[in-house]
Amino acid sequence: MPDIRLVVLDLDGTVFNDEKEITPRTLEAIRAAIAKGVDVIPATGRVASGVPEAFLRIPGVRYALTSNGASVLELSTGKPLVNLPFDAALASDIYDIVAATGGAMGIFIGGKAYTDYFGANDGLALMPPALRRYLRDSRIVVDDMHAVFAAHPLGMTIMEDRYDPREFYDAVQGLEAEPERGSRCTVCYRLRMRRAAEYAAAHGFDWFTTTLSISPHKDAKRINEIGQELEAEFGVRHLPSDFKKHNGYLRSLQLSEEYGLYRQDYCGCQFSARARGIEG
Repeated sequence: MPDIRLVVLDLDGTVFNDEKEITPRTLEAIRAAIAKGVDVIPATGRVASGVPEAFLRIPGVRYALTSNGASVLELSTGKPLVNLPFDAALASDIYDIVAATGGAMGIFIGGKAYTDYFGANDGLALMPPALRRYLRDSRIVVDDMHAVFAAHPLGMTIMEDRYDPREFYDAVQGLEAEPERGSRCTVCYRLRMRRAAEYAAAHGFDWFTTTLSISPHKDAKRINEIGQELEAEFGVRHLPSDFKKHNGYLRSLQLSEEYGLYRQDYCGCQFSARARGIEG
């Protein structure tokens, strides 16, 4: 019997039946393979966020091949083992050519799928109901697809890390009344930047930095001092920054307006919001 170390499975119509379910027989076969030390990997045209939880929850499933082979992810960390994006300008040209023929169009970037209003509605009219539901549920609907291309000029991958507000509240306990740029902010800088440095070290990155210094309310000198301390601790170089300089803050406002990005006039914590009379 050959020494099988890897089994790569299509999802729709193979692992999942027409009701989008894994049958007990199929699940038993997958578990048996994993128990023998075989890596079982889903291979799909979907983005990472579209891989069904029913497959990802199977103990021992460690990787996923997504986006028609353009991305391979380590599921426990979200680390991309393979990432082969199109150049954004080329992808935009291809989009224009294909969109002219009609039908639903989508863009896959950083494990997420984007489409326009037509692509989420009338463009799906001829598809089977189950597939139509999946496409609607798994797409982020945007007004301007070209703005999405423009916002990702380098084929950048965005990783969504864990977020537990309790970590912040525990860390700043007793500092709730501190003013912005005070001791509470210093604790927050260190908490956020430490996580970035940890992630960079664990995943082989050469550098880490933060966008915090874009704000005129943040102390860039203190931020860079913390960055240097973390560089020494984790062995990953810190990129010193003061992004608000040279009209950086003004440019960020211009780009936000150009691309329709959400902005708020407080840093994000409830204490900063309260100081500006914002409740909620």
